[in-house]
Amino acid sequence: MELKLVRQSAASVEADAVIVFEAEGGKSFATALPVQYESGEISGKFAEYTLVHNVAGFAARRVLVAGSGKPEGLDPAKL
Repeated sequence: MELKLVRQSAASVEADAVIVFEAEGGKSFATALPVQYESGEISGKFAEYTLVHNVAGFAARRVLVAGSGKPEGLDPAKL
């Protein structure tokens, strides 16, 4: 397994999987994952994870949405 930290559009990363972070109450990826946001499956709560396969608009085969909690509570240790 190879892990890489990159600073580019998550949708453009060609990989088996890409991890994206969502803040609590945020809707950064709601356009790509409307069903998961509407159902409450993605809320951004800290340590909440949602794995989705074949997301339209993403080059990666899988997208893991990781909840990062409230923005003011995020620090390097939590990340």
